[in-house]
Amino acid sequence: MLAPDQWFGYAYRAAVRRHRLDFVGAKADLEHALALAPSESNVQSRYGNILAVFGDLPGAKRALRKAIELDSLNYAPWFNLSLYLMAERDYASARLALGRAYAIQPNAWFMAAALAQLDLIEGKADEALTKYKNSSGSELLRLQGIALAEHTLGDDKQSQAALDQLIALHAGNSAYQIATVYAWRGENDKAFEWLQRAYQGRNSDLDFIWNDPQLSGLRADPRYHGLLVQMKLTQ
Repeated sequence: MLAPDQWFGYAYRAAVRRHRLDFVGAKADLEHALALAPSESNVQSRYGNILAVFGDLPGAKRALRKAIELDSLNYAPWFNLSLYLMAERDYASARLALGRAYAIQPNAWFMAAALAQLDLIEGKADEALTKYKNSSGSELLRLQGIALAEHTLGDDKQSQAALDQLIALHAGNSAYQIATVYAWRGENDKAFEWLQRAYQGRNSDLDFIWNDPQLSGLRADPRYHGLLVQMKLTQ
């Protein structure tokens, strides 16, 4: 039973619901938390993130900037703002926001992964590949990134080798990341096959499906809209 006047109970339940792909329920909980505590930076930040899950990037950016106004030393809204600016192809602003997040939380491995992704989508595949190869954080993201960057650089043999290793080691928990590699390489049938695996496996990384630049090649395909409908992220 949630305490009806305590925002954090709704925020924590929203996190659980989001992890289970109940995005509608998560959004309702965060709206309730926001009504209770509009001046809490963490509530504004989480609310911005759930708006982005539904593809509302303008609303997400407003909430994240409000979170930054309330607590400029909270790295999370800076980091997530960089991802949404990246999705909008505002790369210069994304790099600035990511730099602010990095300055606050310099030892977080996911910051380096985001910077490598930004290099990749800006066309700096050599720099991205170097960052991915030198990554000391998530092996899953390292292999995904190498597969993406090697393809961009024209070395499909090395791209496939990294993807094969990713599948061999992490197929059970990386269906979404595998799908992004296939999407980036233009292999749409395989991309949608692995996205469905991610959905069936309740892979919470699907919460970025609206905004992931690595999936941009899928968005004109009717199956992409069908998946958003299946996930209740659009009508």
